[in-house]
Amino acid sequence: MCACSKGKAGLVFANFKRIINKKIKIMKKISKILMIVVLTTLSLQTFAQTIGIKTGMNIAKLAGKPEVPMDIKNRLGFHGGVTVEFELNEMLGIETGVLFTTKGAKAEYSEDLSFDGYIEGDVEGKDETVTVTAIGELNPSYIEIPISLKYYFPIGDNKRINVSVGSYFAFGIAGKVKGEGKIKGNVPFYLKDAVEEFMKEANYEHDIEWGGEDGMEKADTGLNLGAGFEIGAIGIGAQYSFGFTNLAKDEDIKNRVLSISLSYKFGK
Repeated sequence: MCACSKGKAGLVFANFKRIINKKIKIMKKISKILMIVVLTTLSLQTFAQTIGIKTGMNIAKLAGKPEVPMDIKNRLGFHGGVTVEFELNEMLGIETGVLFTTKGAKAEYSEDLSFDGYIEGDVEGKDETVTVTAIGELNPSYIEIPISLKYYFPIGDNKRINVSVGSYFAFGIAGKVKGEGKIKGNVPFYLKDAVEEFMKEANYEHDIEWGGEDGMEKADTGLNLGAGFEIGAIGIGAQYSFGFTNLAKDEDIKNRVLSISLSYKFGK
C-alpha cells in the first residue's frame, strides 16, 4: 500500500472513531437521564400514582443571537404523550412522562439592493432597487421527558388550580429544514444570472442533519414553568419552556416553546 493510501485510510479511521465516540457520549447521556427518571419513579412508588394522556398545541420560537441578523417568527406545532403523576400529599405532586413534541421557528431576512443606471450604447437605464428576501423554516421533532414539581390549590368540589416548575430532556429524532427565496423589483439585465442562481440556492427542503460540525444539536435540555386548572380527570394547562442548549455550534440559538394542553387522568 502506498503512503497516500495509508494516509487516506488513517483519515477514514480517525473520522470513524470520532463518530463512534460521539455516539457513545450521546448514549451515555441518554442512559444517565433514563436512570435518573427510573430511580425517581421507583422512589415514588409508595405514593399514589395516576397515569394520564396529554395533547395540545405548541407555539415555538428560537431565542438568541444568530450569526445572520433576521426576523424570527413563531411556528405552530403540537405535542402528545403519556404522563405519570405522583401525589405526595393533597397540595404537592411530581409529574413526569414521555412526550412527542415539535419545536423550531420561521425566519425571514430581507435586504434592499440599489443599482445605479447604466448606459448600453445610446440607451440609458434607470436607477433600480431590488428587494431580496430569504425565508426559512426549521421543524425539529423530539422525544421529551419532562419532570415537574406541582403545587395544588383546591378551589371547590373536585376542582383545583396548579402551578409547576421543572426541567426537561429532549432527544431529536426527525425534522425538516425548508427555504424559499423571493425577489421584488425590476432586476437589471446584467444580474439575471445571479438572481436565477440565488433562487436555486434559496428554494430547498431537506431532512435535519443531527450532530457533526454543521449539524443541529441532538440533545436539548431546559426549564419548564406552568399553570393549569383541573375538573376531576380533565385538565387544561399552559407551560413555557426555556431551552438551555445551543442548537448550533458557535451560535447562540435556543428553543422557546409555549404549550397549551388538554389532559385526562385515568382513575380520577
